[in-house]
Amino acid sequence: MMERVIQIDSLGKKYKICERENYRSFRELITSYGKNPIKYLSDLGAKIGGTRENDDNYVWALKDVSFEVKPGQVLGVIGSNGAGKTTLLKILSRITKPTEGRAVIRGRIGALLEVGTGFHSELTGRENVFLSGAILGMKKAEILNKFDEIVDFAGVSKFIDTPVKRYSSGMYLRLAFAVAAHLEPDILMVDEVLAVGDLEFQQKCLGALEYTSASGRTVLFVSHNMTAVRTLCDSAVWMDKGKVRRFGVVDEVVDEYIQAMTSDRDKLHVDQFDEGNSTNSNRIRLLRFEARTAGRKGTVPQTGVDAEFVFDFAIPKENPIVTLDVIFGIFDDRGGSIFGCGNQYNDEQIYDPPPFGKAICRVPKFPLRPGNYRIDIILKGHGSDRVELAENTATFRVNDGGHSGFKRIPHSKYGDVLVSQNWICEPIDET
Repeated sequence: MMERVIQIDSLGKKYKICERENYRSFRELITSYGKNPIKYLSDLGAKIGGTRENDDNYVWALKDVSFEVKPGQVLGVIGSNGAGKTTLLKILSRITKPTEGRAVIRGRIGALLEVGTGFHSELTGRENVFLSGAILGMKKAEILNKFDEIVDFAGVSKFIDTPVKRYSSGMYLRLAFAVAAHLEPDILMVDEVLAVGDLEFQQKCLGALEYTSASGRTVLFVSHNMTAVRTLCDSAVWMDKGKVRRFGVVDEVVDEYIQAMTSDRDKLHVDQFDEGNSTNSNRIRLLRFEARTAGRKGTVPQTGVDAEFVFDFAIPKENPIVTLDVIFGIFDDRGGSIFGCGNQYNDEQIYDPPPFGKAICRVPKFPLRPGNYRIDIILKGHGSDRVELAENTATFRVNDGGHSGFKRIPHSKYGDVLVSQNWICEPIDET
């Protein structure tokens, strides 16, 4: 039987609302004890023994979490914000202690949970590389062997002897990731920090993670980018409100997660807006979004059938605008960009928009295959001296509606866009 490198049993973490964990130095603890040893021991006993305060004063960030990770496994950790993903990794990294349960870790851990995790701001980049290596239990010779590779990956050779407090956030991130990935821990844990870097750096990071997994080391990868999760991971755990909702093969878990998120978001965008409260904002607001079959309220778009995208908006009466632009981009369920639309692209300006209005974009013979999609929406108002932006993200579903002339839909590996086409066959001159 394959040995487990991570074994999590009934793990739970409880926080007191509106209270932060205080970390004190050893000197502070000794001083506190010397001033009033009886009170110190009494307070310590209360913390160890727990509290009888109302449970309403506490929130469970994790509750009854159990699963295992095998050597060489690349596990994607997914879920909405506040689901407990980062708390889980902090417990596994020994940054914080669980309230209940246990987590058994076999192997050396390298963790990148936030920009510059484990770095000391007053030390130089060079000193922090050696400090991080020492924390991982590496010898100086081992760190030296990897040093040039780390610096080259991070692209900070010119500033390697500069204190990291003077680094930009991008430099900080690149060096932190390079250290975490190249010092060869047995288990590498990476939180959503890849979202901070530019596209080139993200590609380098994903390449490094793929190399790490190919070398047989274990990776825990937290991300909202489902494309990256599908590409990199072989399994996934879906965290929901501090609990494990699904654990298994990555494609199955991601598909179920996307379906659930789409269903939840669809419910959010069918409610009518409250006109009485909408004028209180000083900014343009998206009040409601609907993707539908053209002229049919309450339906969903269909492949090959005219579709409409409807945007209900509110503009403060006291701050009218001259023109309104509505721009949106459509993405697949893996985060890939498909196409974008906007009235400004067709030079169809909306002049003197009303305080409450509806902008409708019609797309003939909607060309997307059946499935779930995400839409990013921007409302841009142009006044005499200002430009206002209101952004929103929603989801919508596309049903089978005739395939735009297709008898059958091509395999999904050939993309989501269905192109109208006609075929002919002509003879060629053999001479």
